[in-house]
Amino acid sequence: MDEQHLEGWVPEQIIEKDGEIGILTAAYSAKELNVDAGDRVVFMHELNGWSWCELESTGECGWIPNEYLSTER
Repeated sequence: MDEQHLEGWVPEQIIEKDGEIGILTAAYSAKELNVDAGDRVVFMHELNGWSWCELESTGECGWIPNEYLSTER
Protein backbone atom coordinates (compact mmCIF):
# COMPACT_ATOMS: atom_id res chain seq x y z
CA MET A 1 0.00 0.00 0.00
CA ASP A 2 1.51 3.38 -0.92
CA GLU A 3 2.04 6.10 1.71
CA GLN A 4 -0.73 8.27 0.25
CA HIS A 5 -3.37 5.68 1.21
CA LEU A 6 -2.41 4.55 4.71
CA GLU A 7 -5.28 3.81 7.06
CA GLY A 8 -5.45 5.06 10.64
CA TRP A 9 -7.47 6.83 13.27
CA VAL A 10 -7.75 10.64 13.35
CA PRO A 11 -9.63 12.56 16.08
CA GLU A 12 -12.88 14.00 14.78
CA GLN A 13 -12.21 17.41 16.33
CA ILE A 14 -9.33 18.07 13.89
CA ILE A 15 -11.38 17.20 10.79
CA GLU A 16 -13.39 19.89 9.04
CA LYS A 17 -16.16 18.19 7.09
CA ASP A 18 -17.04 19.40 3.59
CA GLY A 19 -19.73 17.05 2.35
CA GLU A 20 -18.06 13.68 1.71
CA ILE A 21 -14.57 15.19 2.12
CA GLY A 22 -12.65 15.69 5.37
CA ILE A 23 -9.98 18.37 5.64
CA LEU A 24 -7.47 18.18 8.51
CA THR A 25 -7.17 21.40 10.50
CA ALA A 26 -3.97 20.30 12.31
CA ALA A 27 -1.07 17.94 11.75
CA TYR A 28 -1.63 14.56 13.42
CA SER A 29 0.29 11.34 14.04
CA ALA A 30 -1.37 8.23 15.49
CA LYS A 31 1.99 6.91 16.77
CA GLU A 32 1.83 5.34 20.21
CA LEU A 33 4.93 5.64 22.40
CA ASN A 34 6.30 2.47 24.00
CA VAL A 35 7.38 3.22 27.56
CA ASP A 36 8.34 1.30 30.68
CA ALA A 37 7.42 2.01 34.30
CA GLY A 38 9.76 4.69 35.61
CA ASP A 39 10.51 6.27 32.22
CA ARG A 40 10.48 10.06 32.28
CA VAL A 41 8.52 11.87 29.59
CA VAL A 42 7.90 15.50 28.68
CA PHE A 43 4.19 16.26 28.29
CA MET A 44 3.29 18.23 25.13
CA HIS A 45 -0.53 18.14 24.90
CA GLU A 46 -3.62 16.03 25.65
CA LEU A 47 -6.44 14.86 23.39
CA ASN A 48 -9.24 12.38 24.09
CA GLY A 49 -7.65 10.79 27.16
CA TRP A 50 -4.18 10.46 25.58
CA SER A 51 -1.09 12.65 26.00
CA TRP A 52 1.49 13.43 23.30
CA CYS A 53 4.83 13.06 25.07
CA GLU A 54 8.56 12.99 24.39
CA LEU A 55 10.60 10.20 25.99
CA GLU A 56 13.50 11.98 27.76
CA SER A 57 16.02 9.18 27.17
CA THR A 58 15.60 9.01 23.38
CA GLY A 59 13.71 12.11 22.25
CA GLU A 60 11.11 9.84 20.62
CA CYS A 61 7.55 11.21 20.62
CA GLY A 62 4.15 9.53 20.63
CA TRP A 63 0.83 9.09 22.41
CA ILE A 64 0.52 7.55 25.89
CA PRO A 65 -2.85 6.77 27.54
CA ASN A 66 -3.34 9.24 30.40
CA GLU A 67 -4.04 6.45 32.89
CA TYR A 68 -0.38 5.35 32.54
CA LEU A 69 1.04 8.77 33.43
CA SER A 70 1.93 10.02 36.89
CA THR A 71 3.27 13.33 38.15
CA GLU A 72 4.97 11.59 41.10
CA ARG A 73 8.77 11.51 41.13
